Amino acid sequence: MDDKKQRTQVQFGATAANYVSSGTFSKGEDLRRLLEIIQPQPDWRVLDIATGGGHTAGLFAPHTQQVIATDLTGPMLMAARTHLQNSLGENGGKVDYARTDAEHLPFLNDTFDLVTCRLAAHHFPNVAGFMAECARVVRPGGLVAIVDMLSPSDEKVAKYINALDVLRDPSHVWAYSLNEWKRFFQGAGLKLEHAEVGDNPQNLADWARRMGCDGPTTMRLRVMLTQAPDAVQTWWKIRLPVAGSGEEIQFFIQQAVMVARK
Repeated sequence: MDDKKQRTQVQFGATAANYVSSGTFSKGEDLRRLLEIIQPQPDWRVLDIATGGGHTAGLFAPHTQQVIATDLTGPMLMAARTHLQNSLGENGGKVDYARTDAEHLPFLNDTFDLVTCRLAAHHFPNVAGFMAECARVVRPGGLVAIVDMLSPSDEKVAKYINALDVLRDPSHVWAYSLNEWKRFFQGAGLKLEHAEVGDNPQNLADWARRMGCDGPTTMRLRVMLTQAPDAVQTWWKIRLPVAGSGEEIQFFIQQAVMVARK
């Protein structure tokens, strides 16, 4: 298996419970927007790729016939299953689970009405291959919905932001710009029908703790955020606390909600 994928399994296997309970993942504004934009139907079959804590799978289960929640990491998939069985009640029976590689999906062509992937694609070594697989397994006329963090088009700013994320999370590969995402959709033969960009608010301490960062790593992250170039501070809207206030650094990761049709 690819070294980066092994790193992902190690990293998220150790922090699975953090992603189930995280407010960023369980209560993000993007979840509400996904439901509004997509308007799922009762007879749909849904595939949720890299389900993490299962929040996207849980979002669509009450509104569709079946959801298959998949993840590369076994402990993450188990955590998602426990969470959804506890939270969905009778709708928990609509969700099945499969351990799969996002770039090599074990499903037949034209199987699903909706394919989703939320806040995970920046971990994939081959996003173009992942998008090709999404396009393959969704039915003609079906939808592919991706939510992911963005980098700006400015290469220097993008490198700084991605370096921050790799320091925090060694399984991070790359966060792409919106224009690059548009090319991924086009390359997979999918017509992008909706794209919107929003802010994902973060607190440094919580952001680092969720990934299990130790003290020295958290301090390095704090220094990089404090000393970030102006363009980086603007992109992430970094808010530095007043010295001696005891407050934490706040910032806003830009992310996109993108929905395309086959």
